[in-house]
Amino acid sequence: MTETETEARGSSEGATGSRRKLTEDQEREVTRLYAETETPVSEISKRYGIGESSVYRVAQRHGASLR
Repeated sequence: MTETETEARGSSEGATGSRRKLTEDQEREVTRLYAETETPVSEISKRYGIGESSVYRVAQRHGASLR
């Protein structure tokens, strides 16, 4: 892949194009863990293979308030 092709792919995908997409059920579970338990954000992110900022983003998108 050329540098131009890599740039065209965008920043949402890694160099190999292996972007992780959560299912709707997984997003609901991330939100539940975030909103209803004391599970650390770092643990939620590792469990689902997403970044910590993604945990916050998913939880907010599903109506959870920030803790």
